[in-house]
Amino acid sequence: MQYAGVYFLIDPMFSDAKVNLPIPNSTDDRRNPLVPLPFGIHDGFHPDAVLVTHMHRDHWDDAAAASLSKSTPILCQPDDNATIASFGFTSVTTINEVLTFKGVTIVRTSGQHGTGDIGKKMGHVSGFVLKADSQPTLYIEGIADEQSLKEALKQAIELAPKREQ
Repeated sequence: MQYAGVYFLIDPMFSDAKVNLPIPNSTDDRRNPLVPLPFGIHDGFHPDAVLVTHMHRDHWDDAAAASLSKSTPILCQPDDNATIASFGFTSVTTINEVLTFKGVTIVRTSGQHGTGDIGKKMGHVSGFVLKADSQPTLYIEGIADEQSLKEALKQAIELAPKREQ
């Protein structure tokens, strides 16, 4: 995705079609990813940064970690930086709250996979609000249940520039 002249890759999953087992504890028994990538990942594929919402294999997989240049800036939520760095990446930046990258302000919002024990087992997930001069505000959500999505959208709306009436 290109935003304000910056090429962001979001939640890369580069595995070949049907290589990964179905998502555990779900009713969907299909192997992932469901379809092959529509492009080759080795020729001319150089994002300015990778934005990772969380570490589940359908948002960051071994194939992506192996394919991306180790010098590619990786932007992630707290606690994921060590895991990403363990793949050999040398430019991993945690977005605790707000980060400005090449003129794009990135605000992290919280998310949640579910409630109760399932929500706890699924771990942390983030969304990101992207803002830049002369650009619409963009909201990216890794995954969320209905309540956390409402909260994140409320936060994103509060961060959006106000239009004059």
